[in-house]
Amino acid sequence: MSASPLHSSLSSPDNPPPDSIPSMLKTLYFLSIELGRIQDFDELLYQAIVRGRHDLGIDRIGIFLVSEDGQTYQGVYGTNKHGVVHDARASRGKIADDSFFTALFNTTERVAYRLNAPLYDFGEQVGVGWNTLTAMWHGDQIFGIFAADNLLNGAPLTPMILEVLNLYGAMLGHLIARLRTEQALRINEENSRRFGHNLRRLHEVTMQLSLLDDLNDLYRQAIILGRSQLGFDRMGLFLMDEITNGIVGTFGTNPQGEISDLRNYRLPIAQHAGVSEMLANRKYAEIWPDITLFEAGVPVGTGWNAIAILWDGDRSIGWLACDNLIRQDAYTPHILELLTLYGTTLGHLITRRRAEIARGEMALEREKLQMMSTFVANISHDLKTPLAVLRNSLYLIDHSTDVTKNKQRMGVMQSQIDHLDRLIQDLLLISRLEYSLTLETAEVNLNSLIERAIQAILPSAEGKHIHLEAKLDPQLPPVRGAEHELYRAIVNLIENAVNYTPDNGTIEMKSYADTDTVHFKISDTGIGISRQDLTHIFDRYYRGETARDIVHTGTGLGLSIVKRVIELHQGEIEVNSEMGTGTTFQIMLPCAVNPV
Repeated sequence: MSASPLHSSLSSPDNPPPDSIPSMLKTLYFLSIELGRIQDFDELLYQAIVRGRHDLGIDRIGIFLVSEDGQTYQGVYGTNKHGVVHDARASRGKIADDSFFTALFNTTERVAYRLNAPLYDFGEQVGVGWNTLTAMWHGDQIFGIFAADNLLNGAPLTPMILEVLNLYGAMLGHLIARLRTEQALRINEENSRRFGHNLRRLHEVTMQLSLLDDLNDLYRQAIILGRSQLGFDRMGLFLMDEITNGIVGTFGTNPQGEISDLRNYRLPIAQHAGVSEMLANRKYAEIWPDITLFEAGVPVGTGWNAIAILWDGDRSIGWLACDNLIRQDAYTPHILELLTLYGTTLGHLITRRRAEIARGEMALEREKLQMMSTFVANISHDLKTPLAVLRNSLYLIDHSTDVTKNKQRMGVMQSQIDHLDRLIQDLLLISRLEYSLTLETAEVNLNSLIERAIQAILPSAEGKHIHLEAKLDPQLPPVRGAEHELYRAIVNLIENAVNYTPDNGTIEMKSYADTDTVHFKISDTGIGISRQDLTHIFDRYYRGETARDIVHTGTGLGLSIVKRVIELHQGEIEVNSEMGTGTTFQIMLPCAVNPV
């Protein structure tokens, strides 16, 4: 059966008596008050159907929301053929594809109706009757469509019903507009509050990141703190490689929410079309609302993806990315604003830290050059002296027939050769230790090494009438170490004490252990070390002015060898000294086994 034309004239006998109109207006007034108390949007639409049927006597009702562009509609709630309110969200379509919906949008009366129209329930025709569409409007905007028919009671359509529907649609449009405005204000207030909270958190995060010296620590903590303190879901930090014009990864978040190491990630910048466009247009941030999300080039889901460029003036040093793969949080504008600020902050921190590292490396290189220059000057002197003695002794031997004197000269030559050999051995040892990360170790009796070292140095000590006193703990537990290197360190310390202790002085050596550490302490009554020299005594090639005046030979490598050996054994070395009184060195090494 075909429907009657739209807006057919309604018969006047069905018009209600005039005294019913004030009653209906009063009902609408109180209904608007009741519905106006509802703060939940979904509940408002549900009650609009329930109360519209109960209070206004409307038969069946259905509500559809209209998209902002006015092109599509989406069902919300409706009334089935038994009069029960049901969920109608599955009903959706384009307004232009439905002539009835189009008619409503083309009329200024906000109501369209059909008589003798087919009536449906879930797509199935269940009867024939009148059918109306009423715009839920406010100002010039239509928020939705209010549909009604007479399937259940078969009551005829009257002008009063049309007027009631029109007024009800206008009232619902006003309530929807007000509720959406209130919700938007609440959302804005909440977003402002959250944004202010996150700004405070951003300051705290910035302070924490600024304390990190290592760039890799900075990259990793930027992801950890960005998620834990700023509320981002998944994140990734990528840096520009100016040499290859590509991208280098740092750290990110895998699909399980764990921190992942992306430092092996390499990709040409041209393959990041979105980023390339941002760089070309000098954008700070961009979001893609509904795209495929990837992990190591493999699709892992869909959602929004946002990127903030890390700018350093007019140059980009990389970008910070985030998405909502794990929590599927809805996008809000404050996310992009916060990401932009975080990206700007990281750009400044990374640039500053790189500059500090570069300055430090330059200073270190200058220091190394100065140390090398000092070393070359010292070693030149230390090499020239024995070579001159050797050359002079050879000349005298060649021009002398005195056997006794020539024998003495050969002894002098042997001592100079021994000195040169010691210089070469020190240079080779410090070079090897410099590039060693670990040593081949075994359990070592430190007392045994100390006793051997004393025997090796004893002739030099006796030559200066220096008393060597050893107080070694017979129950000293072993240490785990490289025997040859530990022996060399102990010899260097004892030899150093003998060299800088005047005649008739005393050197005391002591070994003992506490809970998990073996100690070796050596104290002398020597000249002491000045405060200025004390901060440099472990530097390679360094020899203080006083030390050089007393001991003319040496490379300045002895104590740096000792320190490096102890470091490779996970130990510590301490020094205390007072000018004119003496010096104490103490070595602390981990026990191989805990003392009993």
